[in-house]
Amino acid sequence: MNQKIQKVLLVDDDPAMNYVNEFFLKHYNFCQNVVIEQYPEDALAKMQKWSQSCPEELPQLILLDLNMPVLTGYQLANAMVERIPAEHLRNIQVYVLSSSEIGKESNTIIELPFVKGSLIKPLQIQDLEKIFNN
Repeated sequence: MNQKIQKVLLVDDDPAMNYVNEFFLKHYNFCQNVVIEQYPEDALAKMQKWSQSCPEELPQLILLDLNMPVLTGYQLANAMVERIPAEHLRNIQVYVLSSSEIGKESNTIIELPFVKGSLIKPLQIQDLEKIFNN
């Protein structure tokens, strides 16, 4: 298992999906330190705080819902580029979560260097095995 991933940040506006994803992560011993943010703007604020005051607190993995109200996953990822130093982003893997295939207009998020791929919700154990065994 990937020992570099000590903290996971789940960013999804769906509480039920967060519950399921957190359960999979903890129950199958992928990661016990799981932080959930239902609102992407809160996730960004938390990441900025960690980045400025205690960079080692930043998560090594972010599971990011693409379609959220107010601030989309795409907008959050772009805000991360603008507000989180590049040396901190290098240590973060982001996987975009969507309930359907990612459309052409959203493919630009995959081009960001810290975005490692996209996954269809709900997460499957095999998805987590690929991420953590990489």
